[in-house]
Amino acid sequence: MMREMKISLTFQKQAYAVFFALVLSLVRGVSYSNEIGIALEAPMAILAFTFCADTYTQEIVSRRSEIWRLCPEKKRIYFIYRRIVIQGIFLLTVAAVSYGLFFLFQDPITYGIRQDGLESEICQFFVYLAAVAVTIGFWGILSNLISCLFRNMWVGIGGCMVPWRTAVILAGYMGKLFVFVLGSRHWRHCLKSSGEGGKTMGIKIEDLTVTFRNHVTAVNHADLEIPKGMFGLLGENGAGKTTLMRVLTTVLSPTNGTVTLDGILYSEKNFEKIRRKIGYLPQEIDLYPSLSVQECLEYMGDLSGIPRQIYRERIDHYLEKTNLSEQRRKKMKQLSGGMKRRVGLIQALLNDPEFLIVDEPTTGLDPEERIRIRNLLVDFSEGRTVLFSTYVVEDLAATCNQLAVMKKGKFLYSGNMKELLEQARGHIWIYKTKEEGTTRELEKKYHVSSKQYVGDELRMKIISETPPQVECSPCEATLEDAYIYIANREV
Repeated sequence: MMREMKISLTFQKQAYAVFFALVLSLVRGVSYSNEIGIALEAPMAILAFTFCADTYTQEIVSRRSEIWRLCPEKKRIYFIYRRIVIQGIFLLTVAAVSYGLFFLFQDPITYGIRQDGLESEICQFFVYLAAVAVTIGFWGILSNLISCLFRNMWVGIGGCMVPWRTAVILAGYMGKLFVFVLGSRHWRHCLKSSGEGGKTMGIKIEDLTVTFRNHVTAVNHADLEIPKGMFGLLGENGAGKTTLMRVLTTVLSPTNGTVTLDGILYSEKNFEKIRRKIGYLPQEIDLYPSLSVQECLEYMGDLSGIPRQIYRERIDHYLEKTNLSEQRRKKMKQLSGGMKRRVGLIQALLNDPEFLIVDEPTTGLDPEERIRIRNLLVDFSEGRTVLFSTYVVEDLAATCNQLAVMKKGKFLYSGNMKELLEQARGHIWIYKTKEEGTTRELEKKYHVSSKQYVGDELRMKIISETPPQVECSPCEATLEDAYIYIANREV
């Protein structure tokens, strides 16, 4: 519950609500105590729809949206309702305090106890609280509904202004309660749009095509089989790697083609099963900044439906493996980019997935941490499938035996690393010279993978289908050389 409070009740929200109540009780004049409820109810509606508009949209529009949707649907709905309740209780508390502030600053005339004994100041206060509770609940739910439909919290806030004003003028409490019930049902239906998280054994991709609305084809009639173990996905920025992974995690639906995971066809009816098998570290991730590392990971464990004892053991294990044990008390917003990346990897491992998808997991890490993360992934891949996407050739050379090379939405190569190096054999050359003019001419004609000065001599590694038209000698190909050769050869 404390974690939901930190996520849904930020300091800015709390300060705004307290300031709002204080100013209102000072400037809004009342003569009698029964006017306080009328003076406060409308402002509490405004607070409700401004507070609650981002309760769900902060997940679906943030960088963590792709991992959020992998968690079980029932858990997601449960946690969203908990946030709504927490915000509602806080606003109800603010309303109660505001009621007292009016007595403190305005000193209104009270009715006292009537002769029939049915109404007193205490009874009036609780009637007011009940009315405010209905107001907060209704506008909080409606604001969420609009925000979800348009995927924008500001539309949710703005979209509540017109019906709020109309309701203030025309509707009574019974009408608000009726609309509240309808809004609650529609909002629950709105949430039912995604599934759960989990594990896998093998992926088969056949004739996969992904074309966006702007007619850009990110994946173009791709065929690929991903077996168990570490599998590398290598390609330049914009090759289509991230789009492919978004398809594999059910975030994005393909335009054409089929994908199967462990024999399960990717389709709407099977997404729930598939998501249970997947762990995912997206290229960009922004976990809850107001939570500590420990709280954030425990929250993700709860959200994924993992038993508490199990996820706590895994958190301790992976914090140690990623050298983050001493950072567990730090808030996420205090971490460096590399540390946040490691926390993101831990959340992807928490549910012990059979199919782990990691998009550039070593970005922002120093050399020692890169080695630590690579070793962790290799250990984890035993009996599982780990798809390691990167443009850093060195990472794949140190971890993967199987890989695929992707360029402009197509796979140029798929197989083991030894065969890839064999394809580049006889196409890598070393040229030595002391004349820089010659090197500039060669760079215009050929692909040069490296240049290095040894003494006063410049050594160039040239990649070419045929021997260059200068005196040079063949040499062994590295994975980087083979990648450049495959990516640039004429088909």
